[in-house]
Amino acid sequence: MEGPTFDKRVDCVTFSVCAGNPLSSYDPLDRMTTGASARLKLGITTVGTWVLLSIAGLTLLSSRPVAEIATMAVDLSRLSLASWITLYLLVQLPFDWVGGVLFARRFDPPGKRRQRFWRSWLRGALVQGLFFWGVGCGLMTAARYGGFFFSLMLVGLLICCLIGLQRFMLHLVSGLRLDGDGGERRTGLLWRECDCEEIAFSGGVIGWFGHERIVVPRAWKRLLSPSQFLRLIDRRHLQITSGQRSRGVLVAGGWIWLGAILALLLEGGEVARPLDVVRFSLWMTLWQFLGLLLLPTLSRNATFSLDQQQTLLDGGPGNQVDFITATSRLTEGEQERNQIVEAIFHPLPSVTNRIKALDQHQGSRGAWNANRMMLYLAWASLGLLSRAVHCNVGRPLLWILPPVD
Repeated sequence: MEGPTFDKRVDCVTFSVCAGNPLSSYDPLDRMTTGASARLKLGITTVGTWVLLSIAGLTLLSSRPVAEIATMAVDLSRLSLASWITLYLLVQLPFDWVGGVLFARRFDPPGKRRQRFWRSWLRGALVQGLFFWGVGCGLMTAARYGGFFFSLMLVGLLICCLIGLQRFMLHLVSGLRLDGDGGERRTGLLWRECDCEEIAFSGGVIGWFGHERIVVPRAWKRLLSPSQFLRLIDRRHLQITSGQRSRGVLVAGGWIWLGAILALLLEGGEVARPLDVVRFSLWMTLWQFLGLLLLPTLSRNATFSLDQQQTLLDGGPGNQVDFITATSRLTEGEQERNQIVEAIFHPLPSVTNRIKALDQHQGSRGAWNANRMMLYLAWASLGLLSRAVHCNVGRPLLWILPPVD
């Protein structure tokens, strides 16, 4: 079998784990099933809490007396928008503590430096809070000067910026710092290394269309065999050249933009006051929840399609089966799942379902990573579920780049 081919225009950014992490002696399979189940329950609880709070908030604010009182209380303070964002961060904090501290003690590698959670959480929460405050102020300014059209254009511009600046956002939120250039002169493949303690960080593809960068965690070079690691690089390249990544980004961005249109219309075409921004955010949270129910199907179909393409290139499923099993363990994937649970909650199929689908023709259906890319792009619309799902709650690095296949 020939080795993977690479496009020289695509960079590969490789991340390493902090020195001292005993990854070579840690078997993720030992705690994988229990940890994945616990995180799923936490994600369901967190998402459910925000959905119920959003419904309750919109219901209360639809009452004229309550709306008038809330308008007086909110609009009297120039810092009211910041107060609402602070309230959001405080409500989210207990869930982040469970996911980032309590579960880390039970399920993460023994050598992980857990005392850094609060530092990373404060940094990530501050960045998101300031970003949300900027979006809210921008929406109010756009509403004053251009109404519905300007507000909608602002959301679209922010979506485009988040796509193009995903690498910068990774550094801003998590402190991930890239080192000097390294790479393979033979293939023209370049990467930069940096420290990362999050074992579930799988990398992915970042950047605007035509300027993508392949992201691969360096720790995986020790946890995967050399042939499996090369297959991972080849898969990232295939995600770009097959158009699956582009479709995923377009679907995710389009979903958020469509939701912004509906939310603005429900708010009378503009969000000119802080209370309007709050209601807009609650509407977008419910729209984000609907996306969490519908978009995983597209993501799973894309995963099946990519698996089948790699199998066809091999001429058989043997190597692909080993690759699926090895990489799924590192992203807290599960060997088997209840079909209903997977259909509702998981954009990444279980190992068993991926292996079963290898001999089926999936064609080009699907949109790779559309579901989890939507979570990140929802920052542009003040969606409150962006870091509430089971894969990233309490894990700031995964708020920007959640696990992928």
